[in-house]
Amino acid sequence: MRAKFEQQLKELNDGLILMGVQCEDGIRFATQALLDGEKEKADKAISLEREIDIKEDELQALCMRMLLQQQPVAGDLRLISAALKIITDMERLGDQAADIAEIAVQSDFTESCNKKLISEMAEVVIKMISDVVTAFVKKDKQLADSVISCDDVVDDLFFSVKSSLVDMICDENHHPRKIAEQTLDILMVAKYLERMGDHIVNIAESAVV
Repeated sequence: MRAKFEQQLKELNDGLILMGVQCEDGIRFATQALLDGEKEKADKAISLEREIDIKEDELQALCMRMLLQQQPVAGDLRLISAALKIITDMERLGDQAADIAEIAVQSDFTESCNKKLISEMAEVVIKMISDVVTAFVKKDKQLADSVISCDDVVDDLFFSVKSSLVDMICDENHHPRKIAEQTLDILMVAKYLERMGDHIVNIAESAVV
């Protein structure tokens, strides 16, 4: 029975690693579509969101089998409970990447003054995802704590984007309507990335049980 549980645990870890990679790719494709004008990448991010949903269902079903078919001890129960929380947060990361991709289809930020800040936010979030999955699989508390601290970087970049947008709105040389549209879209993108940081913190807090 224990050997079967260990096999299922490996399957769960492998699935979470794949789900993490899918989330990373979704965010990367969405931001490339938005900032570099590679609109075809938006479709890839949206397709990945559907794949992440499928993987969520598969891993949740696996967790239920581990609970019902095995005889998990207290530590195993904590691990499975943590995995279920992580799976849910991962799915939300995929949703938010797809939301950014949908904005990218309609908008063009290849010349945006906020391009660098948004790109930096995305890169920090992507690294946080990679690190937090590793922390869960390897039970690395130090790495999980490092991921949590990285959320401060994401928050600081978010506030920098907001400050930049305020400056842009106050600049009389910009067209008011164009500024209003761009400001709303960029703010939404930055907020999605900021929320991703929060979800990854949730994962990090569950990662080491």
